[in-house]
Amino acid sequence: MFTQTSQVPPCGCCAPASPLNRTTGGNGKNLEASKAGWLHAVILNEEKQHIFLAIISGLSLVCSFFSSPDAWPFDPAWIAILLCGTPIIKDAVVGLVTRLDIKADVLVALALVAAVIIDEVFAAGEVAFIMSLGSLL
Repeated sequence: MFTQTSQVPPCGCCAPASPLNRTTGGNGKNLEASKAGWLHAVILNEEKQHIFLAIISGLSLVCSFFSSPDAWPFDPAWIAILLCGTPIIKDAVVGLVTRLDIKADVLVALALVAAVIIDEVFAAGEVAFIMSLGSLL
């Protein structure tokens, strides 16, 4: 048991701020833990993860639309295809193989694959992004 005179070493989240301790802020909270905390919350929460991926995909489509073809080593629309299209294709395959279920995911996956085959990468990214936004509603 601890007595009133015993000293317990402070943990990282409640250590007092000092000039030597750069990981804590003036309020005593661990800044590294708070920076990692939002990322941890996004990764663990499926809805926040979905929103985060949709935002990144939307930004990549904007970059793909407004940038010149030589500005990037690859078309940024591929980011939207990978981030938003992969879950759609995975759900379509799982639904089709396990339940013989033909839903909108199967048709969207077919549209994504067809757009990539005919080299319409922006259209495929746009379809994936719009369907991802639709699933958020």
